[in-house]
Amino acid sequence: MSRDFISEASKTSSTPPEFDFDPVISRANYESWFPELNSLLIDKLLIYQGELNKFNKALHLVPPRTLKFADSLHFSDAILASSLIRPHLLYNAPLHDFGSGAGFPGLVFALMNPDIEVVLVDRDSAKLEFCTQVALAAEIRNVAVVVKDVEDFEHASIRNVTARGYNTLAKSVMRARKTVAPGGRFFHLKGQSWASELSAIPPQLLTLWTPSLIGRYSLPEERGEMALVLTEKSTE
Repeated sequence: MSRDFISEASKTSSTPPEFDFDPVISRANYESWFPELNSLLIDKLLIYQGELNKFNKALHLVPPRTLKFADSLHFSDAILASSLIRPHLLYNAPLHDFGSGAGFPGLVFALMNPDIEVVLVDRDSAKLEFCTQVALAAEIRNVAVVVKDVEDFEHASIRNVTARGYNTLAKSVMRARKTVAPGGRFFHLKGQSWASELSAIPPQLLTLWTPSLIGRYSLPEERGEMALVLTEKSTE
């Protein structure tokens, strides 16, 4: 663990968290919203949520106002999207999470799918140190982190990608056009703007990518209507 992260962690130990996290309430919420999740998975989610609450003030992981409903917003979004992503992944290739930040959705996907390697990608080393801390604390063993710009990966080296809050659809596929291999799949977690973002993709990019809507879902407690959009890289 880096000296920078330890320094930030020491700050949080003497600073009250932004929200008084109650794991009992969040456990009841997860059990109600996602009855298919076993107790061990929920334990790991609660560890993750506790770490998020602890380090958010120092690392600016998510907007502070969202901490009090992180379970129904950030975690639920990642859980629901992960269940949609899994059946569409290309076989025998890791899932990269571009602009991973606090680890949504990649770290949650890894927690739910221990048989699939997940690579969290971000330019912010402190945020990836946080993700590493969560993975250690929650014993999530199928996660790697890479401090790198998306465009600096080897040409056509990635086959499965996801992103949440990373960029617009057009800018996301533009930045990933050289990195993602032909036939590669990019899964985008989007809100209500997904249709307008889809229509804003320039025609020249549509010669490289084929977009489709995989599914739509509602977050608990009316936190929003979400969509999972797939853009598939042309094989030509």
